[in-house]
Amino acid sequence: MTITYKKDLINLQNEAELCNFGEFIYNTSKNIKNRLWIASPFINDKNSFESFFNIHKIKNKNCNLRLIIKLDNINRQNNDIVDFFIQNGEVRTYSNLHAKMYIIDDIPIISSANLTHNGFRNNYELSVAGASSDIELYEQMYNVLWNVSDEVNLHLLQEQVDKNNNIDNQGFKPNINKRGKSDFDVFEPPKYIESCDYSQFLDAYKDFASKYKKFRLFPDVNIKYEIDCFLNFLFNHSEGQPARDYYHGRLVNKTFNDKMLKVHLQEFKNWKEQNTKAEEQINEKIRAENVAKQLFIEKNINKVSLEEIVNFLCEHINVYKSNAHRFKYKENFLRNKLSDVIQYIKELKMANPNIIDKLCKQGKHPICFGKSTTQEFVAFIRKELPMRNGNTNAGFRYMGYDV
Repeated sequence: MTITYKKDLINLQNEAELCNFGEFIYNTSKNIKNRLWIASPFINDKNSFESFFNIHKIKNKNCNLRLIIKLDNINRQNNDIVDFFIQNGEVRTYSNLHAKMYIIDDIPIISSANLTHNGFRNNYELSVAGASSDIELYEQMYNVLWNVSDEVNLHLLQEQVDKNNNIDNQGFKPNINKRGKSDFDVFEPPKYIESCDYSQFLDAYKDFASKYKKFRLFPDVNIKYEIDCFLNFLFNHSEGQPARDYYHGRLVNKTFNDKMLKVHLQEFKNWKEQNTKAEEQINEKIRAENVAKQLFIEKNINKVSLEEIVNFLCEHINVYKSNAHRFKYKENFLRNKLSDVIQYIKELKMANPNIIDKLCKQGKHPICFGKSTTQEFVAFIRKELPMRNGNTNAGFRYMGYDV
């Protein structure tokens, strides 16, 4: 038997022998021949996964790969790792998963460590590596969990990505005692809070637009495309990328004020003058709007194909551009009935903004056309409606809006 503690591993088969946990995993998987089975609720450290488990070698071998995760916590997963197991093995999900288990060939490891950066590198973790002679026992333990877990297919993954683009994880908050130090024995559970309804978002958007219109840099284009460019600037290019802190968790920056807005607007102006990225982003949105007009105007919409629709989504919708290849959005979208998709788009063109949320919540949306896709897509087919995606929400929260 081998026991690991924190980052160290103690071999108790003969006498206590201090080893490094990472080194043990690395050396065990270095000569992997036929199997890697992992059960870990959270798997967010791609670097640890690739380095400790010698993934470059596994790719060249015909290994039996299995992964069990908590799919309802997809924001705490690394999608590249999930995709690796989907492409090369099997993935299942169990909603109450708490166990962590690693089987490398015939070496079983029961651990408290998730496959995360903290689990493998920082936390105090306790693990037991069993003898290969007992592998059948550990296989039975793993298979019990495997058999009660649900198969993960690409459609299920897509649904969770869509859901979690609108469900925000506020993370763990350690209680702080009177001395100002963390009490690591007690944690608040993670809170998943939905983004606000679309009508509430529109109210916040109108308020901000009334302020922003005094500072226009591109007065000849629809203001929604310039605001979208400004919010992307706050997320990707502004010094310190301040909006990124508000992407996960419906937290609101209570300290934001008009003076800070003016500073960012000047920063945005300077950035615009130094390069052509702002103009390119806005022109790309205008081109997308023109394509949408041709595809979805009344006289053409009944002639459009599923391929034309999904190609538009892959090229112009953020969630598609980020995840389309990874989760095979295109392949899954093509499972829709063309008539259902066309009817949904027609409803979006005519619907009162207040019921756009209801169309999604009632499950009337087509496959791979959920809430996130819908709220970004409508901006291209309706002149009066703004862009909304994860970067939009983050930027507004940074500026003090509860969206």
